[in-house]
Amino acid sequence: MTTPTDRPRRAPPHPLLAGPLRTLRFRDFRILWVATMAMSMGFWMQQLTLGWLVLQISDSAFWVGVAEAARLAPFLLFGLVAGTLADRLERRILLRVIVTVNIILSVILGTLELNGLLTVPIAIAGAFLYGTVNAFLMPTLQAYVHDIVGSRYVVNGLALNQFAQRLMGVFGGLMGGVLLAFLGIGGTLLVMAGGYATALVILFFTRTASRPGFGTPEQPSVRQSFGEALSLAGRNPSVRALLLLSVATEIFAFSHTVMIAIFARDVLEIGEQGFGIMVAARAVGSVVGVAVLASIGDRLPKGKSLLVASALFGLSLAAFGSQPWLVTALFFLGVAGMMASIFDLFQQAALQLAVGGDQRGRAMGIWVMGVGAGPVGHLEVGSLSDFTSPQFAIIFNGLMLIVVVILLTMTTPRLRQI
Repeated sequence: MTTPTDRPRRAPPHPLLAGPLRTLRFRDFRILWVATMAMSMGFWMQQLTLGWLVLQISDSAFWVGVAEAARLAPFLLFGLVAGTLADRLERRILLRVIVTVNIILSVILGTLELNGLLTVPIAIAGAFLYGTVNAFLMPTLQAYVHDIVGSRYVVNGLALNQFAQRLMGVFGGLMGGVLLAFLGIGGTLLVMAGGYATALVILFFTRTASRPGFGTPEQPSVRQSFGEALSLAGRNPSVRALLLLSVATEIFAFSHTVMIAIFARDVLEIGEQGFGIMVAARAVGSVVGVAVLASIGDRLPKGKSLLVASALFGLSLAAFGSQPWLVTALFFLGVAGMMASIFDLFQQAALQLAVGGDQRGRAMGIWVMGVGAGPVGHLEVGSLSDFTSPQFAIIFNGLMLIVVVILLTMTTPRLRQI
C-alpha cells in the first residue's frame, strides 16, 4: 500500500517564512491555514450562540450543560469512525464535504430561529448535529496538516493551525457578542453560514492528495480499519496514557466553557457583549500559548509538558472561579485558555508521533473520542452550579484536575517519557 511520504513537500525557502512560520512555506498549508481561520470564526460563533440561546430560553445552567454535552457527545460516539474514514478516504475531499454540511446546518437553524421555531429541544438537537460534523472535521483536518508538512514539521504545522483557530476565537467571540446584541441569534447563525461558505471556497484550491494508495488491493477493509482503531489504545501504552489524561482534562477542565455564559450574566452581570469579551479573553490566552509553542514546541518533552499544562489549567480555573472582579477574571480566563491550547497541541502531536504513518487518522480519532468524555464534565459542572454556585463548581473542578494530574504523575511513569 502506498502511503503519504513522511517528508515534507519541496518548497522554496523564503527569509520571512522561517522559525515559527516555517510551515507557511508550503503552498497548500497556507491555503489550509486561511480556510481554518474562516472555519474557526464559524466554530467560535457557534459555541457562543448556542450557549446563549439555551440560557435565555431555559434560564438554567443545567440545560446549558446539557446542550454542550450534546455538542460533544458525538466525539465519543463517532470519534473512531471519523478517524477510520480519515484514513480511508481522500482527506482533501472529505474536508470539503464536512464544511458543506456545516453551511446547510447553520442556514436551517438560523431560518428556524428567525421564524420563532427554535426551542430548547431543537437547539440541543442542533448542538448534537454540529458536534457530529465537528467530530469528523477534527481528525481529518489534523491528519491533513501532517500530509502537507510531514513529520519533521508536524508540531509547527499543528501549532500554526491552532494559532489560526485561536486567533479567530478572539474575533469570533467579540463579533459574536456584537452580532447577538444587534442581529439576534438567527442573524448570527446566518453570518456563521457565511464564514463556513468562505472556508469551502478556499479549500477548493488545495492540491495535496492524502491517500494516493486509496482503492488498492493492499488497503485493509473498513471493518479491519475500524477494528485496528478500537485496539490501538489497548496495545499501545503511549496512546493509552494519552487517552487517560485527555479524558480527565476534558471532564474537569474543558467543561468550564459552559460556565462562561453563566458568569457573564449572573456573576459579573455584563450581558451579551461582556459574554463575547470573556470568550475573546480566553481565546487571547490560547493565541499566546500556541504562538509560544510554534517557536519552541518541537524542543519540549511532550509527556512532561502535557502534565504541567494540565495542572496549570486546573490551577488557573480555580483562580478564575474565585474572582469577583471582571479584570482579574479575564486574566485568569486567559491563562486557562493558554493552558488549554498548550495541552491540546501536545496531545495531538504526541498521538500522531506515537503511531505508524497509516494510523494518524485513527490516532486523531482516539483524541476525538477523548474529547467525547466532555459531556460528563458539562453535565456535572452544570448540575453542581445549580445546586451550589457557579464559583464553587469551577473551583471544585479545577482542584480535582490537579489531584488527577498528581495521581497520574505518580502512577504512570510512561506518560512522563513520551
